[in-house]
Amino acid sequence: MIGGVVRGALWVKIGLPALLLGLVVAAVGLMLVGAASTTTAQAAAGCGVQTGIGFTGDVDAALLPYPVTAAQSSITVSAEQTGNVTVIVSVVKGRGLPMRAGVIAVATAIQESVLRNIDYGDRDSLGLFQQRPSQGWGSREQILDPVYSTGKFLNGLVGVPGWETMPLTVAAQAVQRSGFGDAYAKWETLAAQLVTAAGDTPALDPGELDTGAGVDPAAPAPSVCGLIGGAAGAEGPVIPAGLVTVTAFPAEAATLDDPTTTGRITPRTLALIQATQGQGYAGGGITCWDAHAWNPTSDHPLGRACDVFFNHLDPVSVAQGWAYANYLVANQAALGVKYLIWQGLFWEAANPGSWGPYSSDVYGCPNPAEISGCHYDHVHVSVY
Repeated sequence: MIGGVVRGALWVKIGLPALLLGLVVAAVGLMLVGAASTTTAQAAAGCGVQTGIGFTGDVDAALLPYPVTAAQSSITVSAEQTGNVTVIVSVVKGRGLPMRAGVIAVATAIQESVLRNIDYGDRDSLGLFQQRPSQGWGSREQILDPVYSTGKFLNGLVGVPGWETMPLTVAAQAVQRSGFGDAYAKWETLAAQLVTAAGDTPALDPGELDTGAGVDPAAPAPSVCGLIGGAAGAEGPVIPAGLVTVTAFPAEAATLDDPTTTGRITPRTLALIQATQGQGYAGGGITCWDAHAWNPTSDHPLGRACDVFFNHLDPVSVAQGWAYANYLVANQAALGVKYLIWQGLFWEAANPGSWGPYSSDVYGCPNPAEISGCHYDHVHVSVY
C-alpha cells in the first residue's frame, strides 16, 4: 500500500470492467498451467482457481532484462486475477509503453492487493494498487476502476527518471512509497509469466484511459479464493475433500540454526519456515525456537514448532491467517504438519476431519480475551 504498511494476501470484493472481462478466457485463461498437489487442487476446485499452489508459464525474455536475484514467490491464479492482468496489459498497450511497465505494474498489484480490486485497505487505501484518495490519486470511484488506477500507476512510473533500467522493486517503490519497498521484488518472475500469457490482449483505446468510469464499487463480492499458497476458505477453516494425512515421519533432531531466533530447529521446521516465507505468509512475523520456560513440554524448545503472526484486530489479516492455516492443512503430508492452533481452534493430522475448540486450563481457552494464550493473534504450527 502507498505510504503505509504493505499487506500480503487479501480476500476481497472485486469489480471488473465488463468490456475487458470477456478477454480473460481468450487472452489468458487457456494459457495458465498450475503445479499443485492433489489435495491443494481439491481445496481450490470450489473457487474457480485455475490450478494449484503456484503458477508456471513461459516468459518473454525481454520482460526480464536483468537477473532476478530475490527469492521468488507465487500465487494461485483465478479468473478474477487474470482479468485484472488483462486490464493492466491493455492499458499499457494503449499508452504505447514497453511491456516492462506491465511487469512492474502487475508485480506491484500482486503485492498490494493480490491482483484484486478491493474496496478497502490501510486507512483510505483502495483498489489494485492501494491508492489513497487523500493523497491525490483520485476519487474513491475512480480508484476502484482498474483502468483508471492502472493509468495513475503508469503516470507515476513514467515520471520516474530511468525507470526502464531500474530494478523492478526500485521502480515500483518510487511510485508507491511503501513501508516495505523491497517486497515487490519477489513477484517479478510471476508477473512476467502472467504478462507473457496475456500477450495477445488488444490495446485499450486511448480514449478509454483515465476516465474513471466502468466499475460499480457495490458489485457483489465473489467467493474467497486465490490467496497466496492456494488454500481456499479465508473466512474460516476448510478441510479439502478426500484429504489424506500422514502421521509417521522419521524422527529429526534440532541440528540447524533457526533463522527466526537464536535457537536450533529440525530440518522439517526449517522447510516449514521456507514454505511460509515463500508463499508470502510471514509478513506479520514468524518465530520458531523458544525456551518456553513456563511450558518445557512445548514443541518450541524442541525446535519443532513455529508461531506465525497476524493482526487479530484486522479482518483482512485474520482472513490471511485462515488462508495460511488452510494451506497447511491441504499440504500436511508434504510439510509434516502435526497440529495447528488458531483463533481458539485446534486441528491435528491424527484427526483431520474437522477443527475443534482449543482447550487450555492455564488460559481458559477458547477465550477471545486471551489474545496470545488462546492463539488469536498467531497460528501455532507443530511439525513431526
